[in-house]
Amino acid sequence: MPEKTTAMEADETLVDALNRTVEQFRVLDSDTSAAVDRELKALIGRATRGMSPIGILTSYVDWLGHLAISPGKLGTLLESLARKCLQLGIFNIKAILGGSELSSEPAADRRMQSEEWQEWPFSALAKGYELAREWVGELTSGVEGVSARHEKLVAFLSLQIVELLSPANFPLTNPEVLAATKRERGANLVRGARNLIDDATRKMNDAPAVGTDNYRPGEHVAITPGKVVYENRLIELIQYSPVQAEVGAEPLLIVPAWIMKYYILDLSPRNSLVKYLVDQGKTVFAISWKIQPGKTGIWGWMIISGSVSCRRSTPSMSLRTRRRYTRSDTAWAERC
Repeated sequence: MPEKTTAMEADETLVDALNRTVEQFRVLDSDTSAAVDRELKALIGRATRGMSPIGILTSYVDWLGHLAISPGKLGTLLESLARKCLQLGIFNIKAILGGSELSSEPAADRRMQSEEWQEWPFSALAKGYELAREWVGELTSGVEGVSARHEKLVAFLSLQIVELLSPANFPLTNPEVLAATKRERGANLVRGARNLIDDATRKMNDAPAVGTDNYRPGEHVAITPGKVVYENRLIELIQYSPVQAEVGAEPLLIVPAWIMKYYILDLSPRNSLVKYLVDQGKTVFAISWKIQPGKTGIWGWMIISGSVSCRRSTPSMSLRTRRRYTRSDTAWAERC
């Protein structure tokens, strides 16, 4: 009996040791597995330009599923497709006989509005592209049961695919490219190939694209005069210098989306909302968000906090500005 008891105790000890080993065995802990997931999702995000492949797949499944059980919609689409094919055939017959042009109105795609596109067969390609765009728009909209969000995503992505296949994007179907190639004896193709290689090299080396030096804030963009009048760890508040002798009684605070630069509304004098408002006698303020590395999870709080702090600071600064730039204290007193 003592020998059997000792053997049983040894077996139990071995089993307990194995259980502890199994419980303690971890190839990946929770932090490491989360980090691996983040890295994979980051790679997918870079490959898809930030779009979720699962979201795209879900949208298309929603759209295709409801389209498959909509025989009325399918019949309407088939009728529309047949009608557009007939229209394209009639267009080609008239074009070959010399009695048709692309359209009396300019083409919807601005790349196909030159005279070269009015000659057959390029006019037929442009017409076919225009009809294809129309039909894809009908195909991806008006399907009963599809959520509005999925419908918009499917319509947008489908339109991008059609535009990718535009005849203007291929040298052999673009009459302007063919004419330039003939005129330059192929030098334009060589130049384009060099530009492609240069762009690919810059992307691999994380170098800025060609021409970015022409868009430096304060030199080429965001040139409306102003200065930082308030700052904290979240934002800088910019006040633009008035150009009128008198300015409006109420300040205007521009709060751009945090993913955009403050000068999104002040790109150049000819298309600057900021300059327009300043010229109209407005006291304009704009928020410039500071980069907060590693704190993307609290952006909501940061945006609210930054906006509130600016709203508290703007009225008092505006009061000083108005008093400084009014023509006389009498006029200021009358407005108050």
